[in-house]
Amino acid sequence: MVGSDFAFTLLALALWSGSCSVVAYEMFALDKRCALLGRWRVSESQLLFWAMIGGWPGAKLAQRRLRHKTRKEPFRSRLNKVAAVPLLLTVFAVFLTLSGTLAEFRPPDIGDVLTSLVGGKEEAAKRALPRRFGPGS
Repeated sequence: MVGSDFAFTLLALALWSGSCSVVAYEMFALDKRCALLGRWRVSESQLLFWAMIGGWPGAKLAQRRLRHKTRKEPFRSRLNKVAAVPLLLTVFAVFLTLSGTLAEFRPPDIGDVLTSLVGGKEEAAKRALPRRFGPGS
């Protein structure tokens, strides 16, 4: 069952990224045409948005193939940083698929995390604040 879930997740991610990449490529092409004709341009935030939600392969391809926004340094570095977001989400989705369904995923208890960072349960119990409210207070 995990194999079919994994295949479905990969297919869904590929379709999503592919469709967003087509839109991102077309947005870059539109911006390039507008730049050449002296018309109103597509905003950088729109270009980065389509790259961030999964269209970064199309955005990077358009940037290289159309030679558009290759020398604009703040934009270049932002586009590279934005590409990390869908990559991390993809890794997270694959991890969830391989470890089980999202309904079975449980984040660790914050109390356990804090006590492990502090040292141990015995040390945390020694440093615990006295109980001020509740039965017997």
